[in-house]
This record gives sequence, C-alpha cells and structure tokens, in this order.
Amino acid sequence: MVGRVAPEKMTLTMVATCARGLESVLAEELGELGAEDIREERGALRFRGSHEVAYRVCLRSRIASRVLLRLGRFPVPDARALYDGVHGVDWSEHLNPSKTLRVDFVGISPQIRDMRFGAMKTKDAIVDRIRDKYGQRPDINVQDPDVRIRVHLRGGFGTVLLDLSGAPLFQRGWRQDAGPAPLKETLAAGLLRIAGWPQIAASGGALIDPMCGSGTFLIEGAEMALGRAAGRRRSFGFERWIGMDQASWERVKNEPDVPLAHQPQLFGSDISEEQLVRTRHHCEVADVKRYIKLRRADFQELTPPVDTGIIVTNPPYGERLNDLDEAEQTMKALGDTLRTKWLGWTAWTFAGSARLAKRIGLKPSEKHILFNGALECRFFAVSIRSDAPIGKPSWRQKDV
Repeated sequence: MVGRVAPEKMTLTMVATCARGLESVLAEELGELGAEDIREERGALRFRGSHEVAYRVCLRSRIASRVLLRLGRFPVPDARALYDGVHGVDWSEHLNPSKTLRVDFVGISPQIRDMRFGAMKTKDAIVDRIRDKYGQRPDINVQDPDVRIRVHLRGGFGTVLLDLSGAPLFQRGWRQDAGPAPLKETLAAGLLRIAGWPQIAASGGALIDPMCGSGTFLIEGAEMALGRAAGRRRSFGFERWIGMDQASWERVKNEPDVPLAHQPQLFGSDISEEQLVRTRHHCEVADVKRYIKLRRADFQELTPPVDTGIIVTNPPYGERLNDLDEAEQTMKALGDTLRTKWLGWTAWTFAGSARLAKRIGLKPSEKHILFNGALECRFFAVSIRSDAPIGKPSWRQKDV
C-alpha cells in the first residue's frame, strides 16, 4: 500500500506488566531483548521497539506478565469522550468482522463509576467502527477471543491497549499439576534474577531449593541457564492479530538460544513425596530432568552438595496454609540450619511478611519488597560466614 510503513521499519509503543517489585529486573531483561526508551511505571514498563522486539519479548521474557501494544491515549471527561476516543482508533488495522473480540476495562472516575459500563462503551465504539467500514461487526468471545483489548482509565485519561501476549505469560506450558499455592513462573524468574542466578550459573555455581514444592525455581533456573525461550511451548495473542508481520515472527522464532551454562547444576528437596512427584513430572515435560537432582528430605537434614552456589527457596508462609505458627517455626528452623550446615553460602528466601522474615534469626545482607498478587512479601538474602562446610554432600543419593 502506498504510504504505508513496512512492518520491519515500524516503531511500536508497548507496555510490559509484571509483579510489583520486579520493575528494575524486567527493565534489564527488556533491554537485553532489544527494547528501547524503557520507562518504569508501577507494576509495568513502557518501551518502544519493532515488530521483532514485540514478538521477542513475548517469546523470551521470563519476567513479564503481559505485553500490550498501546493504540491510543486521550482525555476521558465523560462516557461520550470514552466512546469517541476509542472510536477514533483505526480498528481495521487490528481486526475485521471475522475476528472475535474481548474487552477488559480497568479504572473508574466520577463520570464512569462502573467498569462494566466502561467495557460496554469501549466495545460499542470498536464494533461500530468496524461495522462502519465493513457493514458487519465482530462477535464477542469472552473465553478465547482472537483479539483482547484493554482500556485503563486513570487520572482522567484513557489508554487503549491490544494484548499481544494472549494468555498470561506465566503459562509456560510445562506446569500440569500445580499443587498448593505455587509461585507463578514469572515471579520465580524475577526472584532468581534479583538473586544473581544468571551470573552464578555462568560461573559454574549451583542452584539449590531445599523446599522445592512443585519445582518452579528449579525449572525456571534450568531454562534460564540454558538460554531457552520461556514461551516456546505456547501460542500468543499476536498470532491472531491482523497487524502481525509473519516475516518478523519467523525471524524471531528462528533465533538461536544462547546458554549461560551448558550443564547447569540444580538440586531440590522436599519433605512431601506428593510434591516431588509433581516436580519430577514437570521436569520431564520441561525437558530439564537431566540437570536437576532431587531427593525427599527435611531441609534440616541437608548439607551442601557442591562447593559453590546459591540457595533460593519459598517456605510455607501462614497466609497460604492458614497456619502462621507452623510457618514461623519453619523459618526459624531454616535459619538454624543455615548457620550450622551452610557456612560460606548465601540463601535467598521469599517470605510472606516482614514478621515472618524476621523469624529466620539472621541479619539480611540484602532485602526487597515484592508483591505475590496482592500480598506484600519480602525477598531477602542472608550470607553465612565463610568457613569449611560441615558434613558430607547429601544430594547425590537420588537423581530425578
């Protein structure tokens, strides 16, 4: 089409969302993936890039929750202004009557006090614009739409976004039986990055999770070390978007992995055989079985399996199990075990509250406030003084 910019030369404005507290590590990751003009917001980052960058972030980001294409921003003094602003977007560039649509609306104002009403006005504006052009309107599909549109209303302005990711990006495709209260894969990957796992993996160190649950830290850690694309097992929303550039997507899909370590070392244990069954199955589906050694054990029984590495773990925390006393005892026992059996190691622990974090009884060398959903959590490191480790390696008894 004359006058139309070729997709490979277009610059898109996008937003990547994440768990609150992960903004800085997501910014680092986005820069590595080719994003430009990265600006941090609360629980999100705005950035610019080509179609290739958009697809690469969807495919390879381990930390982003969603990737959204910004289509417009305008003042919304009232419902009519909302309709007009949405209607002003050229929707023929994004969908046609054969595509299905879903609208999500977030935010309220004195004039728009019901998000369902905001979603309805947005939907009306979109389908009216499509009907004006084609004489037909697209259907609504709440469960599995071809195109998902989001409108955020904040500070008197509306922002219209097209969801490029589709299903949330924590859905990697390997988790088939979550078990009780697992960490989302995107949050686990962000915590591993804060803990410095990429650098440790690259230097030949190990990752150890002595309360591994369903294996989220271990599997994310293995895939991160191997340089694998987080979304290689799944599809994305942009694949059903008529604005997609197939040539750019083919180039991104064919980019090679760049491993940090060809043979990463990962060790996990849990007192629950049921959880270990889940972990073993997840390791098989994720094709990381050969890199992870597992055993059933109470963490208090364990000693370092190798000389160098890092501990990253997510103990039970009361809010999740409705048993705060037990969670506090577990945290205290973890601290006692670290100070006696893990000399010279650094342990990163994810705790559900500041109160629970203090029960470890060791002074943090570093700490971060993050959110697991709506729950304010603490992620902190304790570094045990250097000395000769006590005991013999105890993990080499049983591999996955």
